[in-house]
Amino acid sequence: ITLTLTIETEICPVMEYFEIFLTRMVMCRRAAEFLGCQFGLEVNGAKLL
Repeated sequence: ITLTLTIETEICPVMEYFEIFLTRMVMCRRAAEFLGCQFGLEVNGAKLL
C-alpha cells in the first residue's frame, strides 16, 4: 500500500509536514502490517519508504 503525496514546499517544508502528520503515518504503517501488506510513501515523486 503506497501513499503518494504532493507537497507544495513553498507553503510548507517537507520536514514540517512530517512533524505535523507523523502520528498518521505511523497509523498507516501499522494498518498495512495488520492487513499483511507493506506501507510505502512517495513524496513529490521520490520514494521514501
